[in-house]
Amino acid sequence: MDNLENEPDSVRDFSYHTSILDEVSRVDNAIYRGVISLLLSRSIRDFGRNRKNLAAVPWQDMEDHHIYPKQFLRPYGIKGERVNNIANRTLLARNTNQQIGNTAPHVYLTDPRIIGPEPIQPIIVGHLIDPDVIFKPFTEAVYDQFLIDRSRKIINGIKDAVSAEALAEQ
Repeated sequence: MDNLENEPDSVRDFSYHTSILDEVSRVDNAIYRGVISLLLSRSIRDFGRNRKNLAAVPWQDMEDHHIYPKQFLRPYGIKGERVNNIANRTLLARNTNQQIGNTAPHVYLTDPRIIGPEPIQPIIVGHLIDPDVIFKPFTEAVYDQFLIDRSRKIINGIKDAVSAEALAEQ
């Protein structure tokens, strides 16, 4: 069958597995970059008081943010890929990321000095984060639930963006 639209085979035959995010933890990884691009395409806004659209923020003024900060998780023995996984990452304005520091999300997302007076829930939903999970006080079980839920939301975002279902692992 002729490819009348001159669509590359890699696009026409694109597929991915539900485990695609399991070991994505490096910023130089193509899947990592794709997820960040997916988030930016959703017009995500900063968590900070000004709620800037991050697609309009210069790259040098943005930072890769660990939603559950690395230093916060370290005393619980959580480190490596489990901390750096793309499901625990998003972009924020540099100054917001610095204000958050090593604080748990259920704390910094309720601190009006950081987020301002407006409700934060619509902003975090845009980042594919479930408010019902992220506002729970930290336990390892809550963190695991967060990673599973956010990974599922990212996979669904990929599915919607590429109009292709993920293949189940065998």
